[in-house]
Amino acid sequence: CPFASLASLGNNHSLPKDKAPPRQNSFHGTDDEENTAIKLKHLSEAILMLTNPPNECLQAALRSLLKYPEFAGHIKHLSHLPDNVSSLEYHYLEDIVDSLEEPGINTEEFLSLLGEEMILRGTEPRIDRAFRCLGDSLYEFLTTLDGVLDVFQGQETSQTAPSFLCNPTDLPGVLNLLLTSERPAVAYLLVGSIKAIASKLYKTPAQVTVRPDDNDDKLFQFQICIETNDDVNEDDADVITGPKPSPLSDVASDLHMGVVSFCKAFPWHFVIDRKLDLVQLGAGFMKMFGRQLKELGTSVETYFEFKRPRGVEVSFKGIIQRANSPFLLAIRLPKGKGKCSAEGLELKGQMVYCPESDSILFVGSPFLDALESLTGRG
Repeated sequence: CPFASLASLGNNHSLPKDKAPPRQNSFHGTDDEENTAIKLKHLSEAILMLTNPPNECLQAALRSLLKYPEFAGHIKHLSHLPDNVSSLEYHYLEDIVDSLEEPGINTEEFLSLLGEEMILRGTEPRIDRAFRCLGDSLYEFLTTLDGVLDVFQGQETSQTAPSFLCNPTDLPGVLNLLLTSERPAVAYLLVGSIKAIASKLYKTPAQVTVRPDDNDDKLFQFQICIETNDDVNEDDADVITGPKPSPLSDVASDLHMGVVSFCKAFPWHFVIDRKLDLVQLGAGFMKMFGRQLKELGTSVETYFEFKRPRGVEVSFKGIIQRANSPFLLAIRLPKGKGKCSAEGLELKGQMVYCPESDSILFVGSPFLDALESLTGRG
């Protein structure tokens, strides 16, 4: 039994409270793996730790957690778990949950601590660096996570794939995170994982709570309260900071480029207002369906199908909420309302909120897999 030896451990271990391992000084790294560049494989492995944690990582975190005397009574319930958990078909996490369905055991709290242990003690330096490259703050990390996850899922259309959506609230330092997952245990594991990431990578204490949605058993609502601290941590002494950049102007007239030049420079762009009406089109779009605007109107949904991000709400607020995700649009026209040689052409790009005009700018380019795809569209 993989946990048999844990029962005889002494009582000189205690679960650390709100304390993460000290950060390694980036100038003193000696491990070759730690000094290599972050690759997409590392980023994929890091995100997998949150959405579908590998059995081996869970097993290592579980063994570490069970060394603390607080959980000595849990060992007898977990003693039947196999030592070999390498099979991809084996749901080790769900086996842990089923084993702990006993009176007096708070399974949700244990899963949270397990997720915290997995991030604090079980991640390699390259995984920590992959996490850190997603943002300079916990908020940036969580809002970027959705877009990166969407990219890794590629053209997958499955509605069961996990997804994230993070939004700020009206309260300072409070974020709402929506997780879609078919595995409830992952949601409770994520509570501890977010706490650990906030503490370990961003030196930011965070309070995280989760509750299932009342109408959708695959949807989980997180509330994340971030404690802000303006004091400089001496552990950050190795961080080199430069002069503070001057703020960007939000006055449209400060842009030294006319609308005509902008439309030529960015032929695959459009601007929509709060009603989702097109108020500006790039030269490329104008050639395709500029003549139909008077007849068919200016609604963006008349000319574009929103294919990604998956499940995006096609509204002004819904688009802004997913602004960190890449958008994939397909050109379309109503049947019998004219013919467009580029019908079905996909465009990949980014949505940007423009506060100076209270509008949304899309800048993209044709999403093609070969030269024939371009010539075939005329």
